[in-house]
Amino acid sequence: MSEADPESGLTLGLVQALHGLDGERWFRQMADGLPLIVWTARADGAVDYFNWRWWDFIGARPGIPDERGWQDVLHPDDLPPTLARWQQALATGESYAMEYRFRRAADQTYRWHLGRAEPLRQADGQILKWLGTCTDIDDQKRAAESLAGVQQRLQEQVLERTMLIERVNTHLLAEVQKGEYLLRQLQSHTDNLARIIATQTRLAEAELDLDLFLNLVVQQMQELTPASGAAVELVEGEEMVYRAASGSVAPFVGVRLAIGSSLSGLCVRSAAVLMSADTEQDPRVDLAACRKIGVASMVVAPLLLAGKAVGVLKIMASQANAFSATDVQTLQLMAGLLGSELGHQVDFENNQRLLAERTEEVAKRMASEAVLRANVERTQRIIESSHEAFVCVNEQSEITDWNSEASRIFGWERGEVIGRPLTSVIIPERLGNAHHEGMARFIRTGQGPVINRRVELPALRKDGSELIVEITISTSGSGAEREFSAFMRDVTERKRTEQEVLLNQQLLRSVTDAIPAVVAFIDMREVLRYCNKPFLQTFGKIEAQCLGHSLLELLGADEYAFIQPHVAQALAGQQTSFERALKVQGNERYLEVRYVPERDIGGEVRGFYLILWDITERWALEQQFRLRALRDSLTGLLNRAAIMETLERAIAEHGPGSCDLALLYLDVDHFKEINDNLGHAVGDEVLKIFAARLQRSVRTSDVVARLGGDEFVILLQHLSSAELACEVAAKVIEAMVEPLQIRQHSLAVSTSIGVAMLDAQTPCPETLLEKADQALYQAKQAGRNRFSLSS
Repeated sequence: MSEADPESGLTLGLVQALHGLDGERWFRQMADGLPLIVWTARADGAVDYFNWRWWDFIGARPGIPDERGWQDVLHPDDLPPTLARWQQALATGESYAMEYRFRRAADQTYRWHLGRAEPLRQADGQILKWLGTCTDIDDQKRAAESLAGVQQRLQEQVLERTMLIERVNTHLLAEVQKGEYLLRQLQSHTDNLARIIATQTRLAEAELDLDLFLNLVVQQMQELTPASGAAVELVEGEEMVYRAASGSVAPFVGVRLAIGSSLSGLCVRSAAVLMSADTEQDPRVDLAACRKIGVASMVVAPLLLAGKAVGVLKIMASQANAFSATDVQTLQLMAGLLGSELGHQVDFENNQRLLAERTEEVAKRMASEAVLRANVERTQRIIESSHEAFVCVNEQSEITDWNSEASRIFGWERGEVIGRPLTSVIIPERLGNAHHEGMARFIRTGQGPVINRRVELPALRKDGSELIVEITISTSGSGAEREFSAFMRDVTERKRTEQEVLLNQQLLRSVTDAIPAVVAFIDMREVLRYCNKPFLQTFGKIEAQCLGHSLLELLGADEYAFIQPHVAQALAGQQTSFERALKVQGNERYLEVRYVPERDIGGEVRGFYLILWDITERWALEQQFRLRALRDSLTGLLNRAAIMETLERAIAEHGPGSCDLALLYLDVDHFKEINDNLGHAVGDEVLKIFAARLQRSVRTSDVVARLGGDEFVILLQHLSSAELACEVAAKVIEAMVEPLQIRQHSLAVSTSIGVAMLDAQTPCPETLLEKADQALYQAKQAGRNRFSLSS
């Protein structure tokens, strides 16, 4: 393992996989799910955690690790070198891997383990913790001693570990998706707040004209949310009227809907925000009207005037489940602003009726003052209702405005701060000189490094504690009336979370590097975006040689041509796996490969994970077992199990009722007498020579097998007649005429043969074999050294 680099090529999914989770708790839950012993130690080497697999191995209940606990169960011969290697690691800060034996409580036997230890470092290079794993390798160590029984145990271990790793991978994928979702939600919320503030400013600058205001609102709602259209509906008698609309519903301005049959009407009656995630499944909506204007989902918020709903602000989309909680919050905020504006519009219209009775000059002046006053009040309402702290100071850095959010964040009430220097309220003492110099420089030059930019700065609360604020400063006016306005947001928790994510990112890489499998992530353009340490070790690469390169570049044309169908399947959203022999760093290895699609929050495939296991040893054992299982150990011919499998495939290939397949059943005449008189050693030599002569008597496409004892069969395929099968039988009998020279003996050996042809009455291998056996019996009865064709 190597020290995790926070600026490495981790994909966005892995970087944010643990966002918002407690790192220690998450790690222990993850470690308890791994199929190997996991431990951690403090920087000074004191072990402070074992996972459940350790306690299960030593036969104890989980508890606080004892410094001598692991040493007591270590084999006496392994204790000195293990302690020496551990002390060397503590002295040098280097990772290590070595083998040693632990005593298992269940049977008091010592089992071999491959132990690894890796330092986890902080950003400044200091060791934070040691992470270690112990992988049980006892079965591999003892495989040579128990070859006959290792296959079943190995298969069970591989299956168990594969299932465990799959569960770990499934959990990792779920955590990655959760982290990405939370990050996107946070980013979306941040972007929306900035856009809402900009929208509020724009609305505050608009003239006091209701239609203009309504059109601005629906246009901005379409921009601030994923809506395909937005509308304002006002109550007129028993109907709801589209007063303003944008996007896909813009042509429907003036459309009227009955209050009683629409979601908008229900919103007016309940004065509550309502959402229809899928209009096709929602009995509250006017389905015919929704289909008419192409709406599949919608959210409506009431427009309140003096506590009474007089209309709704509605956003709509052409697809179901289109809106998030952030979109609903945006809708509520804009509906509140619009409801307030409606109230001001009513007041404005009343004033207009009164002013109409006066002179035109007075009417114009009063209208102008009303517009100005409304704009000022609207701006103040926007600032006061903002989710960001608003602070305004003059050229002397004296506070002139302070909203309720500023009171909440900094702890000062508005009356306590108005007129006081900003440096005495929220600016830390160490930054006071820099603040005054910056103000003087701007007044002198008209330029400042933080003006109209989003920056992060430390600030001070009333209780003396510090926080981090994200601040945007703008200026207005000139001369003595110049003011500096600042919108601020408390990002202390976000900064703390970022630090936790950074530490968890290091822990995540350490865990994935400790997993005994190759892991990589490939994006939709088939470009490698992440790989763990086993990947680099397996292929002998460094990250710079891998990350950012396509599969074609990394594998070459021939290997890419083989995996391309599997890659296409994974990018289409289907999990796929295969086994493949591959030359890795000059060595032929047999690999098990799995492609697992990665989807974003919307369900769209964004790439796939490659998970690879080296199963060369297991595959070699399986081939050995298969070869032994299918071959007769004495003659080297196929055995009974192999010939029955071959015969079943042949019958299936030729089809029922076919007559171009024959089976010859034969044995050695008087073989029992040879065994009884000359011994089994001579008998075995007879069988070997007999088998060799059989193979020389048939075509290379024919199959010869030993059923057991002195019984053999020959499978003949693609015959044009039964006569050809009889000719082969005669040729075999002729091949046995020459005496067998075995040691000092010259033996005359003959054979009897039963010939059976495949037909409609022999639908299975057993029936055909029985038919040939009956024909052999007939040949024996007829005097041996001959063949008989089954009728």
